[in-house]
Amino acid sequence: MKQLKIAIGGFLALTLLVSCGDFGKLADIGEIAQKYEAGNIEEAKVEMEAYLATNADNDYAWTIMGHIYNDLAQDSLSKDSYKKALQINPERVQALTGLGILARLEGDYVKATRYYERAISLDSEYAPAYSSLVAIYLKRRDFSKAVEYGEKGYKYDKEDPVIAANLSVAYHYAGDTLNRDKFYQIAKDKNYGSIDTLLEIFNGELTILDD
Repeated sequence: MKQLKIAIGGFLALTLLVSCGDFGKLADIGEIAQKYEAGNIEEAKVEMEAYLATNADNDYAWTIMGHIYNDLAQDSLSKDSYKKALQINPERVQALTGLGILARLEGDYVKATRYYERAISLDSEYAPAYSSLVAIYLKRRDFSKAVEYGEKGYKYDKEDPVIAANLSVAYHYAGDTLNRDKFYQIAKDKNYGSIDTLLEIFNGELTILDD
């Protein structure tokens, strides 16, 4: 059985919407954010780096930059970008969650949990942080906790296919095939991009559990 090395859902759970606030400065980078969300990573990288050269005080921009660098497997630059975002705005929950995901991929589950819990303490309805905790508790083989956090994530965001997919995986390891299949179908209906990976997990071809 192969171990799945990537994050469950990757960084799609960290999608930032231009409508989330800070309108004065966000208006200038809305188009770049949209390019990133559309998958034009390299183009978004060039444009965001140029934007930050003259707008280095924009925590939103640094957070998106962190997402971009992560997608390009430049983890060190990604981490630095999230930290710069938090230096400007310690309450940027997306940057905290991004650092949590990087910590988890490094195998530091304690640090990852702290980042996620900090995000939740700042925004008790921030669904991606709850959903990210699913992976932590799966790694710890605490499947009931994984389901608990997955359900909280879905409670606060029923539109993100990544959150539905993560909950489906949690139910799978908890042995609840009825709910597993329910949320698999929800993720599929919402065009989750790694639907085949879910099936490989369910079929035992892949595992996200540590050895």
